[in-house]
Amino acid sequence: MEQTKADLPESLHRHLKACRTLPSIPAVAVRILELSRKEETSVQEVAQAISRDPALVAKLLRVSNSAFYSVRHEITTVNRAVAVLGINTALSLALSFSLAKNMGKKGYKNFNPVAYWKRSAIAAAAGRALAQLVHGSVREELFLSGLLQDVGMLALNEAIPDGYDLLIAAAGGDHQKLVELEREKLGTDHAMVGAWLLEHWNLPGKYSAAVRASHDSQAISDDENAGFCRATAVAAGIAEVWVDPARATNFAWNLATGLLGMSQENFRNLLGCVASAIPEVTVELEVNIGNEEMLAHLLEQAHEALVVLTMEAQQQVQQIRDLSRRDRLTAVYNRSYLDEELPRQFEAASLSGKPLSVLFIDIDYFKKVNDTHGHEAGDTVLVSTAGTISTVVRRSDVIARYGGEEFICLMPDTDACQALTVGEMIRNSIEAQTVGDDPVLQVTVSIGGATHSDSCRLDDARQLLGEADRCLYIAKAQGRNRMIMREQPI
Repeated sequence: MEQTKADLPESLHRHLKACRTLPSIPAVAVRILELSRKEETSVQEVAQAISRDPALVAKLLRVSNSAFYSVRHEITTVNRAVAVLGINTALSLALSFSLAKNMGKKGYKNFNPVAYWKRSAIAAAAGRALAQLVHGSVREELFLSGLLQDVGMLALNEAIPDGYDLLIAAAGGDHQKLVELEREKLGTDHAMVGAWLLEHWNLPGKYSAAVRASHDSQAISDDENAGFCRATAVAAGIAEVWVDPARATNFAWNLATGLLGMSQENFRNLLGCVASAIPEVTVELEVNIGNEEMLAHLLEQAHEALVVLTMEAQQQVQQIRDLSRRDRLTAVYNRSYLDEELPRQFEAASLSGKPLSVLFIDIDYFKKVNDTHGHEAGDTVLVSTAGTISTVVRRSDVIARYGGEEFICLMPDTDACQALTVGEMIRNSIEAQTVGDDPVLQVTVSIGGATHSDSCRLDDARQLLGEADRCLYIAKAQGRNRMIMREQPI
């Protein structure tokens, strides 16, 4: 997707075009860009371009001799460095170092260049670390993409210094809030301005696409650059972790999960990789972003935040799972859960030799309640009945709505005599209560019970439930509002 000046508000576009102090590309970078656009570029041509800047040469040699490239003998010439790194990697590195050296590092009242470069350097380090999830060959290209993802802030700071300074002050160091304020007050954000600037520099389109989407993952197009853009967006999120771990860790993890399918363990490892890379990156870019003790403390805070997030996520999953097992009206378990739990409880009882009892509870004349007083009154009766059963049985017992006006109670480690006692307590408690205000209803239940035990071993869970159902039928046939318990099959 091509980005044009139409994507920026016209007034802001005029300010940017009129600004004579916008971040610019140094001469060596211009030559490097020319070489990167050529169909065929030689190692010699790239080496000659880089050699124009002695500081750039020193940095390139340092990187090429790093452990990552595993060279057997020390590299001492630019030609050899370019040959080892590869032309694309060398070009990306040279662009990163030359741009970092020449882009403005001045600030105004509220614009903090140290904070800006801290975030940019960490995003660059994160881009490198993420390369293995996209493609190892784009390691230094993602480094450059991470480095440039906030370059629009520099442009806005130069083009509209007073107005932008107010936005930075209002954001109070919260990067996401700054983006929201930019969109509200300027009609765009610094990522869009950064994409415009990179196009103005004639950088390859993948960089402007990645910067444009770095603060809005919805802007990632489904094309050959999608993986590159996703990694840049995640790198931008990770940079925030070293600014405010408590607030940003969840945001960064959600980005990594949503855009790259990253597990929590991989995300934790990624944070460690970024932390290890930061010292090297700060040397390469000649920026000071804090001492190692401070950075280690921030990483520790991020890990602590991850632990809390994991616990919260597990609780949410458990709550969702529990809700899916519950009857929406009465809040007791539903038939689906009962169909899973009853066979499991039956098997456990058979293996342990402990008794398992089942109560089959049916509300008497429930259809008459619905027909006479309406379904709302019927719902009130169902909720009240479920609540009363819950107050009588143990926490370890399972109450489920079987269907309509029928409830099942599973009672592990409960013999027939104990089950009869509990059933009578339920029946008496329900009979003693009145339900509703207008009308006031008197409700009774019929209960059938059965037990699977060493003295009466049943074939399976279905037979156990069938025994309780037959006992319920007898209770209803004998006049309702009674409990019939059978230990032996009928």
